[in-house]
Amino acid sequence: MTFIDDILNYDSLSIVGLQKNTGKTVSLNYVLDRLPVDRKRIAVTSIGIDGETTDQVTRTQKPEIYLRQGMYFGTSEMHYRQKRIVSELIDVSD
Repeated sequence: MTFIDDILNYDSLSIVGLQKNTGKTVSLNYVLDRLPVDRKRIAVTSIGIDGETTDQVTRTQKPEIYLRQGMYFGTSEMHYRQKRIVSELIDVSD
């Protein structure tokens, strides 16, 4: 059984880290790229605060989160308007 098969046995997954540059986004992208959107509904939320494209400490490029067609995501209106993505709005709330 693979790591992804193990993940599919659960209803949710959290990727948590207390420091910058520890591989949280890279790990998330690895998992998202391998999840079968035809077998499981995938929704992503984030409480990431920075939203920066360049790391403020190391001055290196920060990775973005890559979603595939059929995946859902939740974000704030401000962050949604900052990105250039093709998406369908399902719900807007306060």
